[in-house]
Amino acid sequence: MLFKQLALAAAATAFAIVPEISEKDENIFKSLPVEPETFQLPAEAFGQSLDVPCRQCRGRDTHLKLDFAVEDGSRLMVNGFELYPHADPWRGDLTADVVRASGSATERTLGYSLSVLPRAKDEEQQLELVDVKLRVIEVGHRFIDDIPVVKVGLIKAVTGDIIISDMQLMAAPEMPCNTMWCRAKSALKGFGGCHGKPPHGPEHDHAEAGRPHPPPPHPHPHHHHDKPHHHERPHHHHEFEDWNSQRDWRRLVRNVASHIVLPVLMGITAGVGVAFLAMFLCSVVYRISMFVRGGSQRRSWCPHHRRNSSHFPSSDEEKKGLMEAEEAQDSTPAPAYQAELADK
Repeated sequence: MLFKQLALAAAATAFAIVPEISEKDENIFKSLPVEPETFQLPAEAFGQSLDVPCRQCRGRDTHLKLDFAVEDGSRLMVNGFELYPHADPWRGDLTADVVRASGSATERTLGYSLSVLPRAKDEEQQLELVDVKLRVIEVGHRFIDDIPVVKVGLIKAVTGDIIISDMQLMAAPEMPCNTMWCRAKSALKGFGGCHGKPPHGPEHDHAEAGRPHPPPPHPHPHHHHDKPHHHERPHHHHEFEDWNSQRDWRRLVRNVASHIVLPVLMGITAGVGVAFLAMFLCSVVYRISMFVRGGSQRRSWCPHHRRNSSHFPSSDEEKKGLMEAEEAQDSTPAPAYQAELADK
């Protein structure tokens, strides 16, 4: 049952269940100089640091550094940005350090999707388990779809106070490929060249051996002090240093070819095909109509046959017209001046 998980989580965080006391004893207890920190809750309950792998980010073995912390006892923060209970993107941007294998770090703005789901609730102890799922979908204005989902489990009291119970990485969900465009892009990835190279690394070795992929790395606990976290913005002299690499140029050419050249070629091919199909259908309809009518009427629905539908006179009709014109000219009386010349 979910209540068993709640009991285990409460035991892991060293909760102390205090029996009911009288009002007099409660007043005496409140007068004692006892601080909440003396209950010795583990440091992981108030803050943890997590390295999230980013395979599509620039650089080798790149990961995002996310620092989770509980501030004011009731707010879950990541890198100074509030995730729970009120995530307001209008107050600021979620940023993180993109750390490469060389150790260099660059701060980037993150685009994300956030979901908050209640897992279980104990009415007796008035405790609630809440799952907060954070998925990063954009790093530095670049869309990335393979970053694992960060799942943070919270234990929430009736007063609104929260602590972190667990934290784990989940594989990013794959988007369904049902459209024709998506299938065409998937087929193009199977061709040779830079697209046909098999992936390298430990994950590919596990896939070849028939074993499942290794689980994601566990979060590294990190204690946060009471002072607010000030995120220093590094220098940006490495902002465009990786754009000169051959991999980025290949990616640029591939994006231009798949989003511009390929749609244009598909449009031209479709237009030419429709034109040939229209000509073929017009020719077939014309031949069928001529066969049914027996060739008596030489009319056509096709434009290139309309110019042949005009009537031209035959040679006999032309000769007959010339003879009639000559007879009409002979029967016409001579002018008066010609008659006077004849009398003289």
